Order: sequence, then C-alpha cells, then structure tokens
Amino acid sequence: MKKEAILIILLLLISFGFGCSSGKTKKYDIEYHKGTQALTLRFLPHMPPNTVYSGDVMDVIVEISNRGAYDVEYGEIYLTGFDTSIIPIFGENPLQFNVDGKNEYNHEGSKAIVQEELVDITLPEGVDRYNTQIEAIACYDYQTTATIPICVDPNPRINTHDACQANDVGGGGGQGAPVAITSVQVEPGYEKLRLILTINNAGNGVVIDGDACPFGYRYEELGNVRYDTPQISGISLNCEPNGMIKLIDGSAKIYCSTTDLDANQAAFKSPLTMTLDYGYKSSTRTSLEVRSEI
Repeated sequence: MKKEAILIILLLLISFGFGCSSGKTKKYDIEYHKGTQALTLRFLPHMPPNTVYSGDVMDVIVEISNRGAYDVEYGEIYLTGFDTSIIPIFGENPLQFNVDGKNEYNHEGSKAIVQEELVDITLPEGVDRYNTQIEAIACYDYQTTATIPICVDPNPRINTHDACQANDVGGGGGQGAPVAITSVQVEPGYEKLRLILTINNAGNGVVIDGDACPFGYRYEELGNVRYDTPQISGISLNCEPNGMIKLIDGSAKIYCSTTDLDANQAAFKSPLTMTLDYGYKSSTRTSLEVRSEI
C-alpha cells in the first residue's frame, strides 16, 4: 500500500512537470527570418476620406507595418500623386519614421503611424470636381540575413560515413526580407566547393538606391544590392561579382568557391551565412475626389 502511494505521488509529479514545461516557448524555437516582406503601408479608414470639399481640412494617416526581420530607422514617407496647387502640403514631406521588425520576442513585427494635415484645399475657379490619387511611398534601407543549410562534401569520390548528400537547396520561403536567396546550386569537388546563389527580389516593392528614392528611374540607381563575404563552416568564400550585384528583371547570381576543405573529412551539413543590404521602396494609394463647396 505504501509503495502504491509513493508510485501515485511520483506519477502526479511527473504529470505536473510535463504540464508546466509544455507551455513554455523558447525564443530560439521561433523562425522569424522567414517570409519575403519588408514594409506594408495602408491608409487608415477615412484618412483621407473618399470625398472632400473645397475649403475643407483633411487628415492623411498612414500605418506602416514591418513584416520583415530588420529594424528600419530614418525611413521616409512621401505623399504624392496629386496637384499641390489644389491640395497644398505645408507640413513635412517626407515624413520620417522608425519601425522595428520581427525578432525572437516579437513574431509579427511592429507598426508606426505618420500623419499629415492638409489645409487650404481649393478648386480652381470654374472647376466643379477634381478626381485624383493620393499615394504614400516609403523609402528605407533594408537588410537580408540569410542562413541556409548546405551539405559540404570535401571528397565526393568516397561516400563512407557521409551524413548528407551535396544536393541543390532552395531558399525555404525567404529569409525575412524582400531580397532573398531563392536557390543554391551545390557543386562539390575534391577539397573544394562551388556554389551558385540565385538572388531575387521576392517582395512587392522596388530595389532602389536611397538617394534616388522615390522617383529615381535610371539604370544605375535601380537593383543594386551589396553583400558581405559569405561563410560556411568558418571559411570565407571567394565570390564574383565581389561585394555588389545588380538585379536584372529582379534577379542576379553570385558565384562562390573555396579550396580550403579537408578531403579526410566526411560530408557534413553547415549553414551558409551572408547578409544583403539595399535600399527599398514600398507604396500604397487611394482615390480622392475634391468637390466644389456646397
């Protein structure tokens, strides 16, 4: 009887222990470097309204959501798309903002609000109505931090004790930013490794140099992405083009290699790590009608 009582107590303690531990979420269990979004924008309801009248005062409020895994500092919102002689802007344009991205403690990312009050809305004499778009354009710097598991096989001639096979890999649904490594072609050799990385603008915005945003359109201002030296298993890879790529039709390739592998080592998995830096532009728009005074 005494043994049965002790057994029951032990079972209860074990059950209680499992119940307590199951509700805990470890911060490193959350894969927040996922997805292909950066900032998304929206006008708050009725800010601006669909219709205003000559002489009205109008508030424009833009909500900025950071859906990626990089904190944006000193971002800028431009309000454009309308005739400023009818709808003047007397306040700041652009409007500045900061907004944090996803991290181990914030799985959704943060939001920011910018507001502009537009006054002295005036239709020209003889004009009964004016239909236009109001567009909010965000210009900001963003960064992709990529960590992609690669099978490294220093001696593909021998398969003894290999823990993996050196196959091509995909980007796994993005790396928490719009510019992503979408595939890695793996070409193993004796004591060497060659990788071909495909980089794509997988987001809905435009890669554009910061000093050219929002209206830059020249070839040299668009699609420029800087990257640091990729590493795998503590080895810095030799890559071409070196340090900078240009996305053509949203895509580019980086060719990397190393000859610093040990042929006496069996195949193993190791994360390929690199960061990509670039300027980015996101936007949203809404319709507006200005009518003459009632």
